[in-house]
Amino acid sequence: MRLLLGEGDFYEWFLGPRMIYTSGVCTDYTVEQSLETLQDKPAIICEKLDLKPTGRFVTGSISLLSLLGCGWGSLITYATKNYDCNATGCTLSVNQAAFGTERIKKNGVSADKARNLCSDYSDLPVGKGAYTKIISLEMSHVGIHRYSQFLRPAHDLLDDHGIFVIQVAGIRPPWQHPLQLEGAGFEIKNVDVLGVHYSATIYLYGERWYRVFFLAY
Repeated sequence: MRLLLGEGDFYEWFLGPRMIYTSGVCTDYTVEQSLETLQDKPAIICEKLDLKPTGRFVTGSISLLSLLGCGWGSLITYATKNYDCNATGCTLSVNQAAFGTERIKKNGVSADKARNLCSDYSDLPVGKGAYTKIISLEMSHVGIHRYSQFLRPAHDLLDDHGIFVIQVAGIRPPWQHPLQLEGAGFEIKNVDVLGVHYSATIYLYGERWYRVFFLAY
C-alpha cells in the first residue's frame, strides 16, 4: 500500500475529526482516556505560549502567531477562535493547506486573522522578528544533523521577547535538541518529557488502524 501525505480521508480514519498528527497529552493516569481526550492539547500549547483569552488584550497587543508545519490547521483554528491573535500556518502539503483553510472558514474565523499557507516557512514574506509566538510540533523529518538549518531561520522570525514552543519525538539522546536550540540563539525556559503521552497516543492510533484494516478486508 502506498500512502500519500495530505490525503485527508485516509488520515481521518485514525486521527479522528480533529486531525491532530502529533502526540497527545494524558491528563489523568488513573483512567483510560480516548484519543479525542488526549488530543485536547491546543489549550495547553496556547497556555505555554502565554496567549490571553479573547478580550483581555489592550489595543495593539495582538500576538502574531506562526505555526511551522501546521498540518490540517487544528491549532491555528483553535488559537484564533479562542485567543486574540493573528495566526499563520505553513505546510508543504497542498491538501493540508486547503483542508486547513476550509476548517478556518467553517469555524467562523476571518481570513485576515488566520491563514494556512502551502509554503516553506523560510519563504514567508515577513522580516526578522515578525512573530511574537512560534510553534513547531514534531518536525522530526528535518533530522538532527540539519536542525540548525531549521532553527536559525525560526529564531530570526521570532521577536526578541517572543516565545517558541517546540515539540520533538524520537529516541535520540536527550541533550541533542536543547544543544541545537541554544546554538541557534534560544534560551530554554522549560522542558516537558512526553514519552508516556506519546506511547498512549501511538497505542490509540494502532487501535484505529486495526479497525480500518478489518473494514478494508
